[in-house]
Amino acid sequence: MKTFIVDSSNPMFATSEPLPSNFQLLTFESNITAVLEAEVSDVCCIVYPSLSRLLANSIDETGQVALAENRLLDAIEQIINFYKRNRKRCTLLYLSDQNLASLNFDHREKLTKLISQTSAKPCGVMEFIAASTMLANREFGKRLAELESCSCGDITFELQVNSQHGVDAVLKLKNENEKKLTDAVIKNAHIKDAIATEEQAKRAELEQENEQVIKQLHSLQELFEENLEQFNLTKHKLGVAKKEVADIKIALTSEKQAVQQLKETEQKAAQEKHKLLQQQLIEKEQENEQLIEQLHYTQELIELEYENKAQQQKHFKAVSQERSALFKTLEEAKVVQVWLRSALTEANQQLWTKSRKFRSEIKRQAKVLRESAEFVESQYLEMYPDTKNSSLEPAVHYLVFGAIEARNPSNTFNSLSYIQKYSDVADSGLNPLLHYVRHGQYEGRQPNPMLVQLPAPKD
Repeated sequence: MKTFIVDSSNPMFATSEPLPSNFQLLTFESNITAVLEAEVSDVCCIVYPSLSRLLANSIDETGQVALAENRLLDAIEQIINFYKRNRKRCTLLYLSDQNLASLNFDHREKLTKLISQTSAKPCGVMEFIAASTMLANREFGKRLAELESCSCGDITFELQVNSQHGVDAVLKLKNENEKKLTDAVIKNAHIKDAIATEEQAKRAELEQENEQVIKQLHSLQELFEENLEQFNLTKHKLGVAKKEVADIKIALTSEKQAVQQLKETEQKAAQEKHKLLQQQLIEKEQENEQLIEQLHYTQELIELEYENKAQQQKHFKAVSQERSALFKTLEEAKVVQVWLRSALTEANQQLWTKSRKFRSEIKRQAKVLRESAEFVESQYLEMYPDTKNSSLEPAVHYLVFGAIEARNPSNTFNSLSYIQKYSDVADSGLNPLLHYVRHGQYEGRQPNPMLVQLPAPKD
């Protein structure tokens, strides 16, 4: 059996010993549904520790209360949804000594050691914040109630906020911060003294370097003045040469413009002639394409009509054969259904007459049904008048015979519709209304799921 242990990304279960091969840590900040769907192939057990400590560890790591809170709520919802989809092969277990002692689990010693690790963690500011947050958020109350209904064993959610522990933790943190601040001030003073000494040494070194740089600048200035005169002479010669080049460029530009105008005139005439021929060619090609498309379309219509007729004949023949087979199967199923209903009715009659244990269990279940709003004795007697002459009270009659005969306990609950909609209820063999009262209503199932809601009439 694969065992998943819920943890946070700031681990609660840090240990030097490796976990057994069939154990796996499951951080609630990750995509739990994806991990479970990928890893679970057979039966599994999801073990979770104190949720307030999980939240405290996550807040301690991220420093963001809202983010950690939303992640934990989402993780609880993913675990509950996975359990509902896989309730036959999945078990939810709250990690405690009492549950491990009462239930049979492999590697119990390892789980017990993990409990000691989580219990040894001291209460601090983060746990105080986590517990306060969970108490203030109503959504946590709803999720925890739903998680409790899905879990096995005893569950204790410690959400009481110990104000004295919180104050002690805050004072301890304040004292630690004051000590750190004092150490930082002393260290900062030493650093400032060291920086001042280093700055004095660097200032003296920089003054020496500045004197050398000033000497080099004077030498460069003398060299620059010598080269400036030579540069001005060269610049004058370059200006004269540029003027001569500009005059030559003007003459070349005029000559190029004349040649370009002649070329443009010839190209324009050739382009107009080419354009006319191209237009005529395009028109002919378009006419040919239209004719070809019409021919293809006509051919496709003929082929499609032929294929449709052949498929219709084949489909009609297959439907006729399937209809005959379905009618035959339906008749056989009706015969079997009548026999099964009669056999179950007779068996329940024998059990009611001869088995005191059976009668006690039925009476206990009848008490549960009478307390439900979905079983109304007056409506049951009105819908099925033959039950008025029965020696059995209506709730007992429904449990022993009514549900087998597809009778409804009231106008709001449909027995046959309920087991047709929820196949897991049909597979379990439980009475449909008893399943709804104990489980279905808490799982969001409908008492009459096949009821068609007609739209409101238009004005």
